[in-house]
Amino acid sequence: AVRIPSAHLARGLDPEIIETACYTLLADDYMRTKYENDEIFWDSYNVHPSLTYFGAHNGLFRILPALGQVECGNYDPRKRPWFVAASSGPK
Repeated sequence: AVRIPSAHLARGLDPEIIETACYTLLADDYMRTKYENDEIFWDSYNVHPSLTYFGAHNGLFRILPALGQVECGNYDPRKRPWFVAASSGPK
């Protein structure tokens, strides 16, 4: 699933968001395979695997497996601690 912050939805789709959705599609097969392999591993412990996700610099968010949302556009990965740590830490 791909999620886009409401700020982008309110002003129409920015070409950069569309481009980000297209180039991150290349990660989809990897994310799906990773999740399927994680399911096999964690099944022996009767545990569901963690979600596989990716947050882009412009707020686009890709998540597997897809999860439904009550409201569209309310999730912005740039405000999450994991994103802030990854984008501001040492390189």
